[in-house]
Amino acid sequence: MRNQQPLIGFVGLGRMGTAMAINLVAAGFKVLAYVRRPERVAELMALGLSPTTDMRDLFGCGIVITMVTDDRAERDIFLGNETLGSDGLATGLRPGAIHLSMSTIGPRTASELAMQHVQRGLGYVAAPVFGNPDAATARELFIIAAGAQTDVDRCRPMLDALGRQTFVIGTDPAAANLVKLAGNVLTATSLEMLGEIFALLRKRNIDPELVLGIFTSTMFGSRVHKIYGEKIVHERYTPSNFVLPLALKDVRLALAEAEAAGVPMPSVNVVRDRLAAGIARGHENLDWSALGLIAAEEARAGSRPAATNLRRQQSSATSAQDRTKHRNCTKVRVTGPALDYPCKRSKVRPQKTIAGRVVEPDANRGKRNEQTFPRNNRPPRCAPCIDGRGHRGDRRRSTAFAGSSRSQKNDR
Repeated sequence: MRNQQPLIGFVGLGRMGTAMAINLVAAGFKVLAYVRRPERVAELMALGLSPTTDMRDLFGCGIVITMVTDDRAERDIFLGNETLGSDGLATGLRPGAIHLSMSTIGPRTASELAMQHVQRGLGYVAAPVFGNPDAATARELFIIAAGAQTDVDRCRPMLDALGRQTFVIGTDPAAANLVKLAGNVLTATSLEMLGEIFALLRKRNIDPELVLGIFTSTMFGSRVHKIYGEKIVHERYTPSNFVLPLALKDVRLALAEAEAAGVPMPSVNVVRDRLAAGIARGHENLDWSALGLIAAEEARAGSRPAATNLRRQQSSATSAQDRTKHRNCTKVRVTGPALDYPCKRSKVRPQKTIAGRVVEPDANRGKRNEQTFPRNNRPPRCAPCIDGRGHRGDRRRSTAFAGSSRSQKNDR
């Protein structure tokens, strides 16, 4: 019965955590949900949860579940954060209570937290999950659990209410987190390979959707190939269930473990670099299936998502306006002691200054016209040049060119 179930504390009410907490309520558990933002209280109450903005209210819970994004957040929840002025679970949980950590964190952090719990007479079970918010809503999560057997047994009813299947792999909580990271890098490398293959197919004018159907109906029928392969083929990288920065965090954690164990992982290094490149290009809010987009960009293959195409169209329109507006600009940029270069959008030919004189090539190669051009009396400039906005696409030549052998040869 509902009143016989233990009081469950829950920290980490994002999309994933909220779906999980709702399933616990549906299974008959009373869930005390901690949130930092008071404006979410009414929303969570409507979902059947008992929200609180005070971490100390969770001290009376027999089991506290955490589902947060990274190692720092997990530490802050347990040990507290003086900067934020929040107390941690370590300051008030009663001896015998269990911290059920379902976050994806590093094995080292898991080992440190497990030791801290033992010193305080608390239980610690690591139980990261495979699945996204949709799978959490449908109770289709796969859970990897590790911890003391008695603690895992106490958590079993909650785990059964949250997922499709639970795999218990031992008593060391760090092992569960390592398996989770291994699964994530396996998925990430698969996404990278799918992206590269589809880029190749597009450049050879072969329909990637047709080939994906062949792959998934023969030797590559996993959920990763089916679900994410479909996203990459149709370039559906939003809404995001797992954004690129979170994927990069997990890849880096896995590489740190590999380095500590002396295990080279060159393919994972490639994925790390791809993820970092994607974030640098402004794709940080896209799903990690955007590894396919990054591969296509590198190969210059296929189309881009509609939003990106719109930005490119707007940029092209602006460039066309610039060309029309500034075509007669005679602005000269000084990029070195012996080299001046005009606005790229103007019709003025590149000018080279030698000892205060401008050398401007005419239509006939091999000939050159010279005219005196004082540096303190520049030609008229257009409005964008005067107000400092400049021109789209302006490029500056390297100052090294002025001293190159080619430059010296032309000067003679």
